[in-house]
Amino acid sequence: MRRQVSVLLLTWLVIFSLAGCIGQKPKQPAPTGEGQAGANGRKLTIDDVKRAYGAEEKILSIHRINENYVLVESQRPTFANKFELFNLANGDRDTMPTWPEFVTLEKVESENHIVFLSSGKNSECVFGNFPYLIRCVRVKNDVKSTDDFTAIREDKYFKLDEQVSSGSKGYAQLSDIVVTLNGIQVLFKPISGHEADFYAAATDIPETKISYDRDKNRMIFHIAETQIGTCQSKRSRAVSYRRS
Repeated sequence: MRRQVSVLLLTWLVIFSLAGCIGQKPKQPAPTGEGQAGANGRKLTIDDVKRAYGAEEKILSIHRINENYVLVESQRPTFANKFELFNLANGDRDTMPTWPEFVTLEKVESENHIVFLSSGKNSECVFGNFPYLIRCVRVKNDVKSTDDFTAIREDKYFKLDEQVSSGSKGYAQLSDIVVTLNGIQVLFKPISGHEADFYAAATDIPETKISYDRDKNRMIFHIAETQIGTCQSKRSRAVSYRRS
């Protein structure tokens, strides 16, 4: 009798388990880089791409690369802008590894090699770097991944008549200008009594704009909000250098 009861209990457990499995809702897969094209077999449209972004993320520009690829620039409040590459044929979506830099599109070599120019500023700290290039190069083709690209950072060489800016900190005074074999070094130190402000977050030079006056054959360094030596004025200063 005890054996029959055990068999009956085991039978009910098996029936209950099967009923639970049949009635259970299938688990949804985790979000991947695969878009609608990968799900239903049709090509994505520009409208499909636009719908991939929520209301809190503003689309700034859309660049058509070729028949199958579009590069979308977007930005969320308080964040740096970002670029994402969409493959309209299979729905692949890849984020360009430029974060947290504010960047502009420099050149599209192909859908596997895209070049951006960093402004030198980012959304995470006040430090202002000198503008430089970020080469995003494809290292894999994985439809279920959004990080198929790697970033290669390199110096940007500007034309002589292009204006360039760098730096972000205030409370500085110009302490020395040194001409070296490689160029000109402009040295800064904190204004007395403002050392904490000068070194806070990141040590950086004051906002500096570099330009060239072709008519006068003169390169100009415009250094904002700084002092010279013991001068107490905080007005902007310009340092000029005439090529020999």
